[in-house]
Amino acid sequence: MAIKLKADLWFPSIVWATLDLGADIAWLKQYSDQLRHADPEGESVSNSGGWQSRSVEWPEFQEQSTPWELKKFKTQLDEAVGVAVNQAGFPQLHLNNMWFNINGHKDHNMLHDHQGSLISGVVYTNVIDPDKMGNIEFHREDSAIHFIPPLDRYNHFTSQKGSYAPKDNLLLLFPSWLKHSVCSNMSKSERYSISFNYGPGTPRPPQLPE
Repeated sequence: MAIKLKADLWFPSIVWATLDLGADIAWLKQYSDQLRHADPEGESVSNSGGWQSRSVEWPEFQEQSTPWELKKFKTQLDEAVGVAVNQAGFPQLHLNNMWFNINGHKDHNMLHDHQGSLISGVVYTNVIDPDKMGNIEFHREDSAIHFIPPLDRYNHFTSQKGSYAPKDNLLLLFPSWLKHSVCSNMSKSERYSISFNYGPGTPRPPQLPE
């Protein structure tokens, strides 16, 4: 008689992915260019090279001067994060902030997490050479590397990291404590993306015009 085992997954690392966000990535790329033109120096946080905008904070989405397209993009993120929140059993979350990234040749992002939030994410808005423009890698932080012997094939349980190639309109959501890095962009073209954080709270959402 075969033994039947029930597998309980405790403390799993979750990454949610979709290409169905429906964001207007052409407009978002253009807006990224406008932000870089207005602030060529940008910010330096986890990025090594490349350009990163200042953080766009939640209250700015309530301002009349904030582009309608950016507010619409936020509502699309809200919907996707809401699905992840329900699956994870988190409390209701709201957008804390977002920022825009442009990575050129050999630019990359060092290992980091996003403290002060529960769910973080990235949307890719311009990826010309997906195989060359630098994967995002999620890193395992337990001691399994000292126990698991070399294997012919690795899976989600035995791997030391998970890797995703960038694609136009790809949305990735992940727990903010999950450490990650971005490999060097080996293409001569620039890769555009938008990163963001969601945390607890229930601020009043902005009203979109009809």
